[in-house]
Amino acid sequence: MIFRVGDIHGGLKQLDFPELLYKIIRDTGTNPHRVVLDLVEARLMTDAIKSLEILTRLPLKGFELGIPEECS
Repeated sequence: MIFRVGDIHGGLKQLDFPELLYKIIRDTGTNPHRVVLDLVEARLMTDAIKSLEILTRLPLKGFELGIPEECS
């Protein structure tokens, strides 16, 4: 499964986003290692320190991060 993080409203503004996403994914019976979160929008970095903290914790929960070709 691939999710575009820019499409998840407010995702990288909430410090508890990794934990909330992990709970939702686990509640559906999906393994977080099967989820790729594509980073697609520049606005994700409006608060760089908070965004980097969240982006650092997502892989610790088992999520994979990616940058789609159209954004590279």
